[in-house]
Amino acid sequence: MKTKNIVRSYYMIITLSFIFPLVAFQMPPNGYTITGHIEGLKEGEKVKMSLMSLSPINKETRDSSYVVNGKFTITGYVPDGPRLYYMEFGDHPSKVAGFVIDNEKNITITSKADIGNMATEIRDFLDIDGSDSYHDFEKAGWGVHVYARTLAFINRAIDKVRDSLGYDQKILDGLMMSREAATNAFYNYTVENFPNNKALPLLLLNYTGYIGHEKFLGDYYEKMDEATKNSSSGKKLKLIADLCIGHVFPPFSLSDVEGKVVTSKNIFPKNKLTIVQFWASTSVERSRLQKELKALYGKFHNKGLGVVGISSDSTAMEWKLRMQGEQLPWINVSDLKGSDGVVQNVYHEYSGDSGENINTVNVLVDSEGKIIAWDIDGIKLQWYLIKYLGQ
Repeated sequence: MKTKNIVRSYYMIITLSFIFPLVAFQMPPNGYTITGHIEGLKEGEKVKMSLMSLSPINKETRDSSYVVNGKFTITGYVPDGPRLYYMEFGDHPSKVAGFVIDNEKNITITSKADIGNMATEIRDFLDIDGSDSYHDFEKAGWGVHVYARTLAFINRAIDKVRDSLGYDQKILDGLMMSREAATNAFYNYTVENFPNNKALPLLLLNYTGYIGHEKFLGDYYEKMDEATKNSSSGKKLKLIADLCIGHVFPPFSLSDVEGKVVTSKNIFPKNKLTIVQFWASTSVERSRLQKELKALYGKFHNKGLGVVGISSDSTAMEWKLRMQGEQLPWINVSDLKGSDGVVQNVYHEYSGDSGENINTVNVLVDSEGKIIAWDIDGIKLQWYLIKYLGQ
């Protein structure tokens, strides 16, 4: 009996000797700690840290604490850091502080005033030690926010023109020039001034829904230092920068409905402009955008417009049935790999496995394969076609 216990203990020691190194190896690095004292916070008031997603209106509460004797201490772990966070207060819901947090940081926050007397964005009323990224956020945050709001305002104005006046060349010229001026001003003020700003990549990613694939993203990425390029946010920004305006559209070689291989290098040089449309049979916007594209194709095809559709379908039957029903007059190709295919892995335009979440997106490319505009439709797309191909 004693011998069996000795053998059992021996095997346990051997097993643990293998497990412990693995556990230690997989342990995450130290997280962050925030210690704060902000005048006016109530005893027991909840203070929480919300992780901002790529959409600035979506937030995920990650870590929280409560005020005890006027102070609070929050500990947490930043996934894939550094990341952009909001600090929010349970009894002061209109007050918020946004800044960048990374792991292995000990941050101290004190206030210059009572929270009840602070403006909605309270960063200017706080003293923050231990976070260099906070100061970077102060430098770049305002510029990114104003630029994104400006683009949103111009896009709303374009939508109003479409709804009330239809296509008006002079008004659209003015709005598109305003958009270009806003982009140049933002680049000169923010991007040129802060090439190594630690918060800027995160801010640009956070507002990517507004900024899209603007040319300056590629220029900015090239200016970043190697440490920023190799950071999590730098790698995510590169995915967009590689597909920004002015860059060469990544080539494809895919089969059409008859199994014939079609390549981008054989399509783009044949046309003055080519619209690449990413779509799937179940795309929400597919019907509207393909109907619009048919009208534009009929109007501009003889002037040098080509179209190629790249489907992210995963079932050949569904794809071919849709092709037969729609009778699209342009080339359509697919690798029939769905979320594992080229649409997601190369062009990053597959937005989910649920059919209702798969978008239809137009990309405008010139005869040399360079990207002119990304995610464009309606009168903005028509404006580009008239600009390059004439009325």
